[in-house]
Amino acid sequence: MRIRYTQKTRVSPTEAVRRITTLRDHAVPFTHIEQVGSDVSAITRFGRIVIEDNMKIGAIHTSGDNVRGSIVKTGPVLGGTLSFAAVKTSSGTVIGWEQDLHFLPLPFLDPALAVIMRIGYGIAFSKLLRSR
Repeated sequence: MRIRYTQKTRVSPTEAVRRITTLRDHAVPFTHIEQVGSDVSAITRFGRIVIEDNMKIGAIHTSGDNVRGSIVKTGPVLGGTLSFAAVKTSSGTVIGWEQDLHFLPLPFLDPALAVIMRIGYGIAFSKLLRSR
């Protein structure tokens, strides 16, 4: 299911994308993140429930002050693409984000997944993109 949203930040587009793509810096409860180059593995544990989320960070493209890229979820639980752009404006940087993710084991749960992921990424990005 595809969802789009935007968020403003005071950090530069380049810094915003650096923060987004340095996934080991994401503070997510119950999750251990390992990142080697563009390959990322996130393991979330809730007691006996273990969710493995493998990702690959796509190429980052810069045009002037604007930056765009993608993160591809490669399974085994989540599949799909998260595309993002960071655009410099007169009032700061606007992050545009589009997610098209699928719950691979049970695709009929995609609408619920979309809502959960939108809330989760919204919270994570708010923390991640704060001016320090």
